[in-house]
Amino acid sequence: MGRPLPTALAMLPRLPHLPADLALVSRPFQVDDTQLDALLDSGLALPPSLAHAVLKRKVEFLSGRDCARAALAQAGHAGPFELPIGDDRAPCWPTGWVGSISHSKGCAAAIVAQATAYRGIGLDLERLIPPERAAPLREQIGHAGEWQLGETLGLAPGLWFTLVFSLKEALFKALYPQVGRYFGFEDATLHAFAPGQGIARLRLNADLAPGLPAGTEVAAQAAWNAEHVLSLCLAPRDAHA
Repeated sequence: MGRPLPTALAMLPRLPHLPADLALVSRPFQVDDTQLDALLDSGLALPPSLAHAVLKRKVEFLSGRDCARAALAQAGHAGPFELPIGDDRAPCWPTGWVGSISHSKGCAAAIVAQATAYRGIGLDLERLIPPERAAPLREQIGHAGEWQLGETLGLAPGLWFTLVFSLKEALFKALYPQVGRYFGFEDATLHAFAPGQGIARLRLNADLAPGLPAGTEVAAQAAWNAEHVLSLCLAPRDAHA
């Protein structure tokens, strides 16, 4: 048998405004054969498409599923745990449930809720991106006004870049069930952010789907520490986004 799976929550940032109807679980992992064996021994299985994947990909995938299984159980899902990969590579959540999985260099996280409350949930976990790595990617990720906003707020360039990147990733995951296709970083603008509260406002720059025209405002939130940024975007049932 492999070593026991880690049960203590990873030292992730705490989202300041997490609704009570969401179950969030995060766990650390190590990329080694012992960790892989422990995850497999826990009842998780790799899909055929990952049978020949590198060790890192296998451990990341199973660690995300481990968090998703725990989050579903915490939220009250009583059925057997099955979370296959869909044709679009996204997880196929059990009927009546919606969720999101993310992982970043040694930590995985998953969040779930009942589908009666949300159309989609977007969770994104990122390691802080150093400013020298962020600089050549700025034009791909954001607009000039977004970078000016970060300077106005007085946030460090690497942190602000990671926030913009992560919040847009969370937005994509939350809206994808409605949009049903890929859309890019250029299709949304992070135009307002309150660092003390972690509250963000994003505006769509393109018509993405019925009910999601250009100009639609979407709320999100983020938290960070010395190592990670954690972002959450929700698409509730009682609103367009």
